[in-house]
Amino acid sequence: MALSPDSRSYGLLWSLAPYSRQGRTEPWEIALEGTRQQTNSPTSPVDHSLGLRFSLLF
Repeated sequence: MALSPDSRSYGLLWSLAPYSRQGRTEPWEIALEGTRQQTNSPTSPVDHSLGLRFSLLF
């Protein structure tokens, strides 16, 4: 979350990866991220974004 006098931004991240011991890299990961950005101006639109990321190490 980021707040300023003229805008606001909110973000949420969720990720899923297999359990691994310390020092080991996970072989895969799925992440979902959502953000919302808006300014304090009543005429400006609100921006929303949704991202999906999948990583696989081989």
